[in-house]
Amino acid sequence: MEKLVEQIKRHEGYRRRVYLDPLGNPTCGWGHHLYVGSKINELIAEEFLRMDIVDAVRDFREHIKPEHRKRLNEARARVITNMIFNMGIEAVLGFKKMWAAIYERNFDKAADEMLDSRWAAQVGARAEELAGIMRRGQ
Repeated sequence: MEKLVEQIKRHEGYRRRVYLDPLGNPTCGWGHHLYVGSKINELIAEEFLRMDIVDAVRDFREHIKPEHRKRLNEARARVITNMIFNMGIEAVLGFKKMWAAIYERNFDKAADEMLDSRWAAQVGARAEELAGIMRRGQ
């Protein structure tokens, strides 16, 4: 089995990013096809989750202005990181009124702005929970 694994690895070549193979199939790793209905085991899904969380934390540290970050306690920073994980850094940076409220340390207003969004309508209970944490700071 190990010789086969090494042979296929050599032939396929590793790709960290998803790419389209010559037939147009989304593919990653060493020739692993991805398609709607693909099954992945829970261990792989957990690794994807952890990898995506690391990316969200990095985006928080690199893209959220220091004057905003220093106003957020740990719980509120987790709220923002959760939002980044869910919708991406660009979308979170677009919450201009929320950021203005955070800068003013008006966390009730920040929570209201979170809830007054298309995102909140899409995610429902998640937005309610995160807005509550933003409000209370815990």
